[in-house]
Amino acid sequence: MATEMSQIRATANAHLRSDVEGGQEWTCACEACREVRSLVGIEKVFQVRPLVRDIREVEEQMGNAKNRFEMQGLMNQYLTLYDQLADVMAK
Repeated sequence: MATEMSQIRATANAHLRSDVEGGQEWTCACEACREVRSLVGIEKVFQVRPLVRDIREVEEQMGNAKNRFEMQGLMNQYLTLYDQLADVMAK
């Protein structure tokens, strides 16, 4: 299994390099490239889900904020989480 995965990654990396050096996006649709894109998508989901959960929790807390100072602290936390989410999505 490890050897097969190494071969898939090597093939996809070669295709990626070839496409990018040719001045285009990574558009190869071979099986190896599809598999690697799928794995990259799954890794991104694992990074995105906790941030989205935290954003929703902060939104709920903002709805129950007791005063302006508490709201300001939650708003700062909310904006920080959104910045982190944007960074992950940009990768």
